[in-house]
Amino acid sequence: MARKRIDADMRQKVLEVHATGLSMRKIAERFGISATSVGRIIREKSNGQSVKKNGKSRAGNAIMQKKILDLERRLAELETKILEYEARMKRQRRPA
Repeated sequence: MARKRIDADMRQKVLEVHATGLSMRKIAERFGISATSVGRIIREKSNGQSVKKNGKSRAGNAIMQKKILDLERRLAELETKILEYEARMKRQRRPA
């Protein structure tokens, strides 16, 4: 059986799914690769430090931190839009 090529996109998806807490075996089944490959991807991303803290790998923590930062940025953008909208509505309500 020929080996399946694991590209950068698949590696990123494997890391994201791993950050959610799914087991390496389940990740391997989902992506059609071996559990050994999943473990290697996770170790490579964490620079060989597969030590877990609070049940999550350091690579998983970095991914979660990036997601949190992205959500905070989006929230700030929405807050700005709401303030702009409220200011516009306030100006429209003023009698001329």
